[in-house]
Amino acid sequence: MDQTLGQELIKRKIIKPDTEVSAWYSSTAFGGIGTVDHVGNFTISSINEEQNLFHARSNVDGEWQDIKFDKVVSIDGMEPNKLAEAYGIKKKTKKVKKKK
Repeated sequence: MDQTLGQELIKRKIIKPDTEVSAWYSSTAFGGIGTVDHVGNFTISSINEEQNLFHARSNVDGEWQDIKFDKVVSIDGMEPNKLAEAYGIKKKTKKVKKKK
């Protein structure tokens, strides 16, 4: 999810504390050496709009994670772009004037 979409969803209170998200996160690899990236399910506890991240707790093991907007895969089971479409949120683009 890009930052502008995340901020718009927060502004409209579509994303708020207690919203469930699926997101990429890193955890310690088996054996304790290195890290591995996973997709996990989290419940948002708080939102930091200045840093574009959520402070959320894993629904599986209760581990706390700080999740950046760009790591979010789904919101309440729906892709961010499709959720935005459902609420009538369109991606803002620059308008180009045509010369006649």
